Amino acid sequence: MYRGVYPFLYPKNRPKDATVWQEDVDTRIHWVMKEAMKLNLLEPGDTVVAIQGWRGGLGNSNTLRVFSPSKRKLLILDFGSSEVVNKKK
Repeated sequence: MYRGVYPFLYPKNRPKDATVWQEDVDTRIHWVMKEAMKLNLLEPGDTVVAIQGWRGGLGNSNTLRVFSPSKRKLLILDFGSSEVVNKKK
């Protein structure tokens, strides 16, 4: 671990259905950002970098995602594609 990296234990089990992999990853990332904001480790406008794979397991990490959380919406810059997604939370 490096400075500014905080581990969180997600309270739910992984789904057994591999077709919901991306949905589960998104849910986990949003959950940890909300928890970090509650603990004042993260503030609106901070930058969060997440590394993820296209599927579960070792050796599948191929996507870098950059998040900028706010109280009203979550801005996602997904470098795996060229689109910017705004999700209201």
